Amino acid sequence: SEAWQAPEWDAPPPLELAVDTSPEGTYLPLEVRPVTPGGFRAAGRKRLWLRELHGLVEGEDWTPLQRTAAAADLVNAIANSGTEPNWFVNADLSLHLGRPAVGEWIGLDTAGHVSEAGVAVAWCELYDERGRFGTAAVSSVAAAAPIELPTSS
Repeated sequence: SEAWQAPEWDAPPPLELAVDTSPEGTYLPLEVRPVTPGGFRAAGRKRLWLRELHGLVEGEDWTPLQRTAAAADLVNAIANSGTEPNWFVNADLSLHLGRPAVGEWIGLDTAGHVSEAGVAVAWCELYDERGRFGTAAVSSVAAAAPIELPTSS
């Protein structure tokens, strides 16, 4: 018998979406293409595609695991924030992968967030252009002030 599967992500391919031009989207050394309106500051569930703009080690390509881990670092930023800036910093990050990522684009789909008394946990489903390949979860603690990124002038 087949094991239960969550529905597949129905996001358009990354190149069909506009590049994020928000402070969050332009501050990172990544190309970010939000699926949901509002990008990082959306009020609800956030979904986005991203890829690196620079190499991790000069002269070497990213490995699938490096690419996935770099993308997963944004779980805190998208799952623990809303229309206001993020108040949480990463304390721990876990990856659970059913297979290696394929290609340069990683999709993050916010799957959950729980917080109380300055502690939060959040998780995202991970996608590439072939489909879902894993999850990333983050434990976070509240910062003394919201984490504001510099704006470009």
